Amino acid sequence: MNFFRCVVVLILFASAGSDATGNDSTVLDVSGGIKSKVLQTDIHVQLFSKMGSRAKTLLIVLDGQHYFEQAVAANNALFRMEEVPEVSVVGINLSPSQRSEMYYQKPDQFNKFIASELMPYVESQGIKISTKIIFGWELAGSFLLDTLAQQPTAFDGYIAASPTPVYGSYFPAELKSFERFKQTLVKGDMNNSFFYFTEANHDFPVQYGMKNLVAMMEKYAPHAFEWQHQKLMNETHQSLTFKTLFNGMKSYYAGYSYLKIDGMGLDEFKKRGGIKYFEDYHAKRKKRFNFNDEKLAEDSVNSINNLILQSISEDDYASFDKFMDYFFVDIKALKDIHPNQANNFATFYLKNQQYDKALRIIDFLLKQDSGSAKAMNNKGDVYFQMHHHNKAVIWHQKAVDEAKKINHWRLAEFQLDLDKSQAALID
Repeated sequence: MNFFRCVVVLILFASAGSDATGNDSTVLDVSGGIKSKVLQTDIHVQLFSKMGSRAKTLLIVLDGQHYFEQAVAANNALFRMEEVPEVSVVGINLSPSQRSEMYYQKPDQFNKFIASELMPYVESQGIKISTKIIFGWELAGSFLLDTLAQQPTAFDGYIAASPTPVYGSYFPAELKSFERFKQTLVKGDMNNSFFYFTEANHDFPVQYGMKNLVAMMEKYAPHAFEWQHQKLMNETHQSLTFKTLFNGMKSYYAGYSYLKIDGMGLDEFKKRGGIKYFEDYHAKRKKRFNFNDEKLAEDSVNSINNLILQSISEDDYASFDKFMDYFFVDIKALKDIHPNQANNFATFYLKNQQYDKALRIIDFLLKQDSGSAKAMNNKGDVYFQMHHHNKAVIWHQKAVDEAKKINHWRLAEFQLDLDKSQAALID
């Protein structure tokens, strides 16, 4: 394979910039193209990776001339939110005439180009690939459907935005390919594959094909075939690509992030099994992603914190108390929770007049950090609410004195609490 005009460009994407380790983003722009023997033409590609990256996931973006930067931005955002691992992105740029030729007239040759020429090129840049995900919009999305039907294991994940054409009243000539897809489903050849596809709320004429495709998936898709369809509100046929990329990658890596209950709410959490769901979720992600014990422990703490704060946010004391009793039967477990959050736990106990439980947390925090002005002030609040105004004044005064030493940003608040407890003592 011959490559030419290969230019390495260091860029800072508005959404990417430098990563958390300070590594810059690198784009290799093969602007002259890969001189493909399979396709007998030059194919322009762009490759995004981070310097020193250990990314083993490659996202292949069809029509990279439009969607390469969207894919990079989406994956950088997801990576920063710890929803996905590091992802390298390769965009295949095609002219309007090439699009029709590659996706509709020569799909087999185009898939062969990806496997036998594009992949070796990517790996020649030092990128080790263990997971391949492919994205396509419109005609490229329809190409993905055909590829999934004929070569379901060619890629680990398929993400299609508004795939067109798909068999329906608007595209009756696509019946043959539609039936081929159905046969592959029925045979179970798509087992262990992943397919995420979208349409816009009003997506003419895609809507007719999507209705048939979704109905077929619901009827014939085997349990081991993971698929998801979304109708994206407030999007158009042209505008849904970024959201499809973002949601599709997040769905493929479902379970990569620690469990975030604030994204579902307590009612949904309880419907899924509550604490048992919590434990199963972390056990499954350990098996799938092979996280080490340190990572799992850190993520478990984040999930516990998220769960309890959600209980506070929803003002659900019964759930809050249940979770606190389950996860912190040993008060020493609180050492892994940030002191600010642990103080929030104590405050919620105080709000619900559970003074002993609030003091249990506060006293532990003061053992961990005897100079915590916030914990001191919270202890004063507990005694104030219990009408032990002498003790309230003592602890509010301690909080103010400590806050003055470090010019604590909540000094004014602590002073108001001290004034209140002193006034109550006089009365």
